[in-house]
Amino acid sequence: MENSELYKITYLSVIGSLIFILIIIELIRRNMLNERYALIWLIASGLFFIVSAFKNIWVNLSFLIGIKYPPSALFLVLIIGVIFVLLLFSIVISGLNEKVKTLAQELGIIQFNIKNKYPPNNESNKKI
Repeated sequence: MENSELYKITYLSVIGSLIFILIIIELIRRNMLNERYALIWLIASGLFFIVSAFKNIWVNLSFLIGIKYPPSALFLVLIIGVIFVLLLFSIVISGLNEKVKTLAQELGIIQFNIKNKYPPNNESNKKI
């Protein structure tokens, strides 16, 4: 592979990761992204920035695992990072589903108790 092509890919990936970091910071500033999840995205994009900025990391990684085209190793790292973030979000969503189910059950119990303690009075519904 040509050295100039490798530098182009390095520059594009560094610029792309910096733009992504700036987008995340802007989303935090506008309160559109929770800090808890923003931290995950900042760490993931920071790691991608480090890997893409230091060409030797992903070139050595690609040859170590047998990838003949080094930029493919860079995208492999990106894909693995996205998979971990998706796994984390799946864990969070599963926890939230359990909380919603528990809240719905508690609401049903409360409504049942209110209806049984204060049954509807037919006389109060009559017009005078």
